[in-house]
Amino acid sequence: MQKFKWLLSYPKLYAWIASKRKLVNYEKILYLNSINKGDITFDIGANIGSFTQLFSILCGSKGEVHCFEPIPETYQILSEKIKNLKNVIDLLPCMKGTLAGAAVHVGATGAIVSCCSVDHADEELREFRSGACW
Repeated sequence: MQKFKWLLSYPKLYAWIASKRKLVNYEKILYLNSINKGDITFDIGANIGSFTQLFSILCGSKGEVHCFEPIPETYQILSEKIKNLKNVIDLLPCMKGTLAGAAVHVGATGAIVSCCSVDHADEELREFRSGACW
């Protein structure tokens, strides 16, 4: 991955190249085409942070990434992997059942990312921080 990290500066080109592979990762292509600089993303069920790191790069310094991971062991690994990512705002040890009114993309592996406006994100974050996680 490090060898081709420069491709992340050109997500649409990266998505096009990835679509030509023998084994296509459609979920990654969806994120490469959907997430832009300055976006706010929610990585719900973040696991060890593979997509969290991708979201962080795609959102850029003006964007935000909010992570949720309920499994304690995985949460610890995730917190270590993302500790130097400046735009990862929240890492919460819980999951939310629904994201009311948000545009939610569900990938083939079940990972969820939500891109929404800052106004709508504020509502969602207030709900998460108030203990609405399960």
